[in-house]
Amino acid sequence: MNFFRKLYQSLAVRAQKILDIHDYVGVCWRRKWLIILPLCLGACMAALYSYTVIPMYRSSSLLIVEGQQISKDYVPTASASNLSERLGILKQQILSRTNLERVIRQFGLHRAQVLNETEPEGWVDQIKSRVKTLLANAGFNVPKPVAVPDPEGIPERVVAQFRDRIEADVVGKRRRRKSSYEAISVSFSGSNPHKVMGITNAIARLFVEENLRKGTQVVEGTTSFLNSQLTVAKQKLEQQEQLLKDFKERHMGALPEQMDANLRKLDRLQAELQSLNEALLKAEEKKLLYQRELREVLSRPAAVVEFNAPPADPRVERLKGLRQQLATLQARFTESYPDIPLLKNQIRELESQLALTPPPAASTTEPSPPVPRVNSLQQQLEGQLRLVQREVAGLKAQQRDIEATRKVYEDRIEQTFSNEQQLNELNREIESTRKNYRELEEKRNKAKLQEELVKRQQGERFDILDPAYLPLAPYKPNRKEMVMFGAILGGAFGFGLAFFLDFLGRDSFRKPDEIQGAFQVPLLASVPVNDVTRRQDQLVTIEEPESIASEQYRVLYTKIERARQATSHKVIAISSAIPSDGKTISSLNLAVVMARDFGKKTMLLEGDFKRPSLSSYLNTKLSGGLVDVLMDGPDGPPTLVPMADTLLPFAHDNLSILPAVKSVRNSSHLLSSRRLQGLLDILKVQYDYILIDTPPVLALSDMNMYREVVDGIILVVRAEVTPKRAVQQTLDMLGTDKVLGFVLNGVQQSFQPYYKYYGAISA
Repeated sequence: MNFFRKLYQSLAVRAQKILDIHDYVGVCWRRKWLIILPLCLGACMAALYSYTVIPMYRSSSLLIVEGQQISKDYVPTASASNLSERLGILKQQILSRTNLERVIRQFGLHRAQVLNETEPEGWVDQIKSRVKTLLANAGFNVPKPVAVPDPEGIPERVVAQFRDRIEADVVGKRRRRKSSYEAISVSFSGSNPHKVMGITNAIARLFVEENLRKGTQVVEGTTSFLNSQLTVAKQKLEQQEQLLKDFKERHMGALPEQMDANLRKLDRLQAELQSLNEALLKAEEKKLLYQRELREVLSRPAAVVEFNAPPADPRVERLKGLRQQLATLQARFTESYPDIPLLKNQIRELESQLALTPPPAASTTEPSPPVPRVNSLQQQLEGQLRLVQREVAGLKAQQRDIEATRKVYEDRIEQTFSNEQQLNELNREIESTRKNYRELEEKRNKAKLQEELVKRQQGERFDILDPAYLPLAPYKPNRKEMVMFGAILGGAFGFGLAFFLDFLGRDSFRKPDEIQGAFQVPLLASVPVNDVTRRQDQLVTIEEPESIASEQYRVLYTKIERARQATSHKVIAISSAIPSDGKTISSLNLAVVMARDFGKKTMLLEGDFKRPSLSSYLNTKLSGGLVDVLMDGPDGPPTLVPMADTLLPFAHDNLSILPAVKSVRNSSHLLSSRRLQGLLDILKVQYDYILIDTPPVLALSDMNMYREVVDGIILVVRAEVTPKRAVQQTLDMLGTDKVLGFVLNGVQQSFQPYYKYYGAISA
């Protein structure tokens, strides 16, 4: 885990270094072949594959939705859902296995050749099929497979493949006969254009037939359902009406509409009861009066009546009794007492009757013997008392009847409120059921009209506007798109690989900006690569003295000269952290610029004794060099004679080069001898600058010895090659007191914007 975490952190740090477009373009330019080759390979492979794909043809048919022929104001349309929803339902029904098998058998696609003439299952069969297709396209006679019927029926794989090649979508509205219609596009794809056209037409007809069948089924089902619901609603309505009738019969007299009649009847009963109470009170008073008078009569002595007296008129006796009773009442009560006026009326009636009827004549017959009689007044009072008692009994009986009747009507009034609530509930249910019944009846009538429209094909239906056509060219494979896609895919892979490798190699310096502030040592010069030759070991100051690279060596000299004025640097070592960084060619180019362009007497010494290479740049073959000078004789001051024999003019009179020529495995004794220090002391007198091409710092320990005898050190760093950690280790070993700076070698010139000015001038 730690390893992957460090790797991720390293890649993240490296990724942050690319900040502008020049970096991306530089990566593409440096690794252009890594991008171009996958791009071309992807395009070629896509082109080859496009010729192995079986060509597919597509045919389509256009269906429109015809509106119903009758105005919707008279007969509403039967379709409530939108066309997309209806199309989804139709597709599920039409693409059922039963319908698809019928079409597959109709066009003979159920045989072994199936849909594409060949249907390989494994990858080996697929390769064989592609090879046969290529041979057939090239003109070779390739035998076709024999069409053998499948005895076990159509495989599910064939049905699924057939279903996948059918497409049906809503394509918007189309205009026909100055009207706007919604349209449906039905298409099918396959390898045989004639079968594709026929299958497309068959599928379009399936849509038309299925839509008609579905519409008929829907309206018939709707009508049947509404009829059943209407029957149920009618039965329910009849049941509720019967319940209402039974309720009214049970509560007759206590219904809300009889409330006023009951109240009026109750008022009449109350008035009658009040009258009865008054009459009963009067009868009770008369009863008491007669009883009191009878007691008075019975308390007197018995009266004796004359014998053989003629019979008296009873009305006279009645008149006397009434007058006596009136006198008694007047003595006890006022004239406003109700019995006094009644008695007065009776007295006046009797008086009028007596005035109209003469008294009976006296009998001429002989008087009968005297017979004793009871007191007639007592008999009269007892008779009147019996009459009053019968009157009181009758009035009380009437009072009880009226009270019972009034109780019945009061109960009816009390029941009326609860009956009204129940009756209202029954009426609401009946009204709701009746309303539902009317709505169902109206919907049933509309459904019957819609059913008639659908059966007569005057309702909304599908119609084929454009039949399927014969496809003349395959719609796939689109070879141009496949080649382009392959090229894009290959190019993307190349780009990804290039940037991935670039990220992996970001542990080095690519631009001067990266090394400029990375260390405490300054950057003295950045030498670009020649855009024409792309050589790293080119003596550019001699071959192309006006180039940008030559100018950078001049810049390097000016900075060395500025440092020399400050610290009197004369002996300068040119080294690098690792081999192959270009220190030797940089030393030669710098020496040429010093001698030729600035007129400085310059000596170039080859201090790399284990791998000397400076002599390979000279036009003369040398027999001896610096190694011979340092090994000549015992330790002591060197002579100038052997050295003078090996000094050769090169490129300019001010320039002298002393190569090592010979290699030495152990150079420590040569570098530590006094002869090297003596040689440098002599050369300091004769030359303005002494440059030493020293070995790499990290590879050998020689640089530690050179550090003691030189005045300054220049480190050569190759762009995109020298690791950063190697440069840091080099500085740690040498220190920074004698290191003058860096020379960044091999910089990509095309992507350094500050080189464009010089290029424009030179052009």
